[in-house]
Amino acid sequence: MLARATTDGAGQGAPQRGYAFDPLRRARAPTYAAGRRRRSVISAAAQALLDLVLVLGGGGILLVALARAHTGGPLRADALAVLLYLLLSALVALPLSYALAYRHERRYGLSVQSPRRWLRDWCKGLLVGLGIGLLVVLGLFSLIRFSPWWWLIAALLGGALVSVLATLAPTVGLRFFHRVRPLEDPVVVERILQACQRAGVGRVHAVLVVESSSASPVANAMVTGLGRGRSIVLTDTMVRDFGPQEVEAVVAHELGHHVAGDVPQGIALHTLLTIISLFAIAQASSLVAPVLTLSLTSVASLPLLRLCAAGTGLALTPLEAALSRSREERADRFALSILPQGWPLASALRRLGDIALLEEAPPAPWGLLASHPPLAARVALAEGWGGAPGAVQRNL
Repeated sequence: MLARATTDGAGQGAPQRGYAFDPLRRARAPTYAAGRRRRSVISAAAQALLDLVLVLGGGGILLVALARAHTGGPLRADALAVLLYLLLSALVALPLSYALAYRHERRYGLSVQSPRRWLRDWCKGLLVGLGIGLLVVLGLFSLIRFSPWWWLIAALLGGALVSVLATLAPTVGLRFFHRVRPLEDPVVVERILQACQRAGVGRVHAVLVVESSSASPVANAMVTGLGRGRSIVLTDTMVRDFGPQEVEAVVAHELGHHVAGDVPQGIALHTLLTIISLFAIAQASSLVAPVLTLSLTSVASLPLLRLCAAGTGLALTPLEAALSRSREERADRFALSILPQGWPLASALRRLGDIALLEEAPPAPWGLLASHPPLAARVALAEGWGGAPGAVQRNL
């Protein structure tokens, strides 16, 4: 079990430190993280290899020809060809998702789903992905046929779509996979509302709990919505495993993102990077397509566009990661500025790190691709904010 840390002499003026790292989980974290990195590399390479085979072997043209042979009308043929491509990509990813993701998470206790439940959720995600992917791809090729500035229009429309999804995903998306209910613990609710007041956040519509423990023990929290529709969302694992002060600290961090406008700023930045990426894709694909006797106006060029997108995405990832780490550190500092003490955030970070088997400091160069600052640095910042000496660890 995870270890808890308490301070002997509580009530006699002794300082508190909260949860202490579990040495056993610290020892397992590097091998778990290495497995995740290996999975990411293999999955990306598999998709890139599939796209390369389709590009060089004329697979996109074959998919379009097959679709036209079984449907009437160009729109239906395009839609069927896109669905066939998306299904093929999903089927290639399925065994990798099972072997490298699901089984890996199960091996380290980060997934409690049965294979049947995992496959059910995978199918749900596939259906959602096929629906959104079909609309996005058909819209993209309509723009390519409509204007030479398709890359700019697509990026702007993509930013608008991401805005809608960012609004709906935390509520509608979560309810699609999990049960959501109001938080009934008055102590935790009061702490959260007090943190909102100190953060200058107005009315909170609801404090909700997502019952995600049937899938994973990992804990999380988020602030969603605006104005009267603003809600605080916690996973039931956080409510169950974290103390009230730790929950308050995690919510304070999320409030830091909310107050700073990190979501709309992130969407704006993503849109800007998408413009750069799509411009590069447009230039690269326009040079390569004639050599392969492909037309960019045909959905047969979809594998080529995706292959180019993988290259530009890889090039921009370090920049996006660096900006993300900056936002996360700013949110930590905001949380510490509104918390009475720093130790609850340090305690919550250690607990989160043990539950999710996070490395204290990823090895180079992987740290350049991380979305969050090193766990050790975040804990040190929180501990140094208000001081947190002397904890006695107990296994409970």
